[in-house]
Amino acid sequence: MHIDNVTLAIDVRSSWTNATLPISTISKGSAPILNSAVLWKFDAHTCYAWGGWKAAGSQPPPVELWRLWSNGTDMGTWSQIVAPDQTFWKFPRRVFGAGAVINQNGYYIGGRTSADTDPTISGKNYTLQSGVISFNFLLEIGTMKHR
Repeated sequence: MHIDNVTLAIDVRSSWTNATLPISTISKGSAPILNSAVLWKFDAHTCYAWGGWKAAGSQPPPVELWRLWSNGTDMGTWSQIVAPDQTFWKFPRRVFGAGAVINQNGYYIGGRTSADTDPTISGKNYTLQSGVISFNFLLEIGTMKHR
């Protein structure tokens, strides 16, 4: 098993030391391997991963949003979000922006795009991005706002 194909999980309900820390793994299944993706924490058991750039030696995967559900201890599952609103999937995947969560919304501010972040982009240059991408976890609707 390659470390990129799993998510490391730690049960934080009990005390541990570096020598006794039990680390479990959650299979990523078909979730893409991306560097520097933002993680939006929705609730005690759910977070979403968006953005990032391709793993070394690979092509950037399609732009997708993935959800990690965890039981809060040592088990969980990754699943792709297939939102009814297709607008969100038209935003190029970004990297090196800022992520935040407010109430039931995940936000991604700024960042840059390139052929390393999005399969629809060609060339070797990065393009700085403005605006704010948001995703409502309850409604599964994404929006983009420019100034």
